[in-house]
Amino acid sequence: MFDEAYRAFQDAFARPITVHPVVSQRNEPPFAARGIWRLQPADANLLDGGVLATDHLTVAVRGSEFAVPPVPGDRVTVDGVLYVIDDDGWDGQGGYTWVLKQVEPGEEED
Repeated sequence: MFDEAYRAFQDAFARPITVHPVVSQRNEPPFAARGIWRLQPADANLLDGGVLATDHLTVAVRGSEFAVPPVPGDRVTVDGVLYVIDDDGWDGQGGYTWVLKQVEPGEEED
């Protein structure tokens, strides 16, 4: 039931991505996938009591679309920009949400 709902959302809103499975499937080639992108506001408490407002780039994916789900440390390319999966979460209903960080030039190799 939940997987069908995820499929409908993916069909309507997902963007194409390329997964580079450098941790989950070392030595396997990159592969095409899709996910729903979102900028999620996040606050970080500073040591001086201040608060730094920032955003997390997240992508939601259907677990059933992966034979071996990507894990933190794997890379994702979208629109020519390379990201690393910094954190992931299984929602218990068929989907994962990845928190992504952009890979800076010179850090492309693992």
